Amino acid sequence: MKIVKTKRPLLVELLAVAAAAIASGQASAATLTVCPSGCPFSQIAPAVAAANNGDTISIAPGAYTRAVGSLGAH
Repeated sequence: MKIVKTKRPLLVELLAVAAAAIASGQASAATLTVCPSGCPFSQIAPAVAAANNGDTISIAPGAYTRAVGSLGAH
């Protein structure tokens, strides 16, 4: 069996790829905004349904009349 010695630049490249993969996973989190009018969501429940793990739902002051029900995990 032949033993191959790796050089440090390979380790540096692997660390750079790992760091880029971690950073790209963190960049996928979104903020979903709910407000009575003029926002992507005007009701809370549709924002909750559209949210993914790590997302933030920002709810602006206002009256939200629709019943939400259980927001727990299914």
